[in-house]
Amino acid sequence: MTQTTGVPATKHDPIVSQLPVDIDQQQSIDLLYEIGDRVDIRQINRVYGDCIEIEYPVKSINSLDDIRLIESQFAAHNAVDDIDRELIDEAIKDVIPVYLEQEEETLPEDPILAARVSALIFGQTRELGSTKNLLKYFRDNPSSRQAYGLDINHGLSESTLSKARTQYGLNKPSVQNAIRRLKHALYRNGLLTETLSGAEYTVNQAIPLGESLPDDLRYRALVNYCDLLLAHLTEDISFNRAENAKYSIREIIAALAKWAVDGTFNKGERRAQLQFQDDLITYSRFRQVIRDNIAKGDFYQSKQRINRIGTKLCQNLIQFADEELDFFSTPLDLTFDPTWIPIDEGAEPEDVPGAMGTVKVEENGGFYISTGVSFTPMSRLSFGVDLLTEKSALPKSIWEMIALIEDVSEIGWVLADREFNGAEIIDLFRTAAEETWIIRLKNHRDIVEKEEYHELQKDGQAVISIDKSEVNAFWKEIDRDSQRHVLQEEDDEFMLISGMPMDKTTISQLAAKYPDRWSAETHIRQLKHDHSPEMAHLSGLEQTFILNIASAFYNIHKIISQSVSPNLGLPLQPKHYDVLTGIIESTFARRPQPHI
Repeated sequence: MTQTTGVPATKHDPIVSQLPVDIDQQQSIDLLYEIGDRVDIRQINRVYGDCIEIEYPVKSINSLDDIRLIESQFAAHNAVDDIDRELIDEAIKDVIPVYLEQEEETLPEDPILAARVSALIFGQTRELGSTKNLLKYFRDNPSSRQAYGLDINHGLSESTLSKARTQYGLNKPSVQNAIRRLKHALYRNGLLTETLSGAEYTVNQAIPLGESLPDDLRYRALVNYCDLLLAHLTEDISFNRAENAKYSIREIIAALAKWAVDGTFNKGERRAQLQFQDDLITYSRFRQVIRDNIAKGDFYQSKQRINRIGTKLCQNLIQFADEELDFFSTPLDLTFDPTWIPIDEGAEPEDVPGAMGTVKVEENGGFYISTGVSFTPMSRLSFGVDLLTEKSALPKSIWEMIALIEDVSEIGWVLADREFNGAEIIDLFRTAAEETWIIRLKNHRDIVEKEEYHELQKDGQAVISIDKSEVNAFWKEIDRDSQRHVLQEEDDEFMLISGMPMDKTTISQLAAKYPDRWSAETHIRQLKHDHSPEMAHLSGLEQTFILNIASAFYNIHKIISQSVSPNLGLPLQPKHYDVLTGIIESTFARRPQPHI
């Protein structure tokens, strides 16, 4: 099914004013897209009244390939039944010098040679084929022959035309490019639509799924799709603006995206000039908005506000991915891993209890706290970056995230590292994934009794007790070569606990699955380095807020990359900075007019 999307394309073709045919120099049409059975193609029909601008002549001849499908729709729009053939022939003759000039070529000064070269160019434009066919055409159409200044009875023959072709160099790339430009002009203006060969000249051809599209159309789709995602992302989130500030959470998100693209706050401020109404979002304004809305009361209350905002952003994106894109049609594998961020100011060490270890005090006065757990189904989406200041809060955080996921999808495998070896968390994994969960153990002497450990060494598997919970454990000795691939750190043994039955499972099977856990660490590294602005000299609360926004950036990137093609018509597959730029452009009013 072909659908008119409402995305307008406008062409500006100044040369057509010279044609003896009534053709508008500027025309606009609504583009057609072949979208199958899909009726919702919002990422390209939300265009704010903008349109795709095509300026002729295009600078690069290769651009004609990029816009051929758009031109085919102009050709259908302009086509006129029973147009006078002689008029077209004369029009071709009149504009041959114009298109040659665009390729820095001219007709010969000799009028006889110029007439013959024009005739040869005419023959290629009309796709008459051989020189013999060209001569026959002029014999049958004396008015066209006269318009080109040819005398069929005095010196015009196949041999003289062939000599003119060689003498002028008709096959030179520059001349052939001029002919190609000419054919495109006649085609898009509806003068030649039936005589041209090749699939690229099919009239009124809709833009199909998977088609390589002009960069500005792809970018326009990206901007509109980001707008759609942001609308869902920020829905129902209350975020009061600071005093004398005009920024909502959406503007803050867009400003952070700009800073992430630029790399640092200061560089972003110098280059961005992203204006909303009359104000510029600066680094100090960002801190003011966050502190006035979030950092109130004690550290614990403030972090709770951040957690709620992050959870709501996550819920909104999950809902969109589920309802609009059927993103969770297959079970999700989940990986868990903690990460650490530096804190230089904004909280005293005694106010922040250690989580998953003791707070590390640095010489410069900064210290580290744990920022939660990255929840990612094999790095497809992030399910939150939770600021945890006590290890006892970890089970509750995991339970909340699993509950979010279970609302939209079945859970496949759950993979986690040694920080998740508590009995309460193990029970959570048992409930969520039944058998398909794996946790790696380290420092087993603090966890596993000596007799159970000896049994593991002897048989490679055993039932062990962890805080009065019995679990199946699997063990093997590893050498230096294999440990790099499995653990990526120095160790001489590998111990996993899992719900998988011992009589049907081996340590080798679990070891082959366990490295997928590294996707969590890859994900959090992407959030820090690709989707977040530089976080130096920020308090822990501000850093955690930024990480939650970065998690949303990451999700938007993954949703577009994995779900737009082919279901919604555009194979965008953007890089992360393209998505961040799309978020900026979809939010701030001032956007450059696209051109091809």
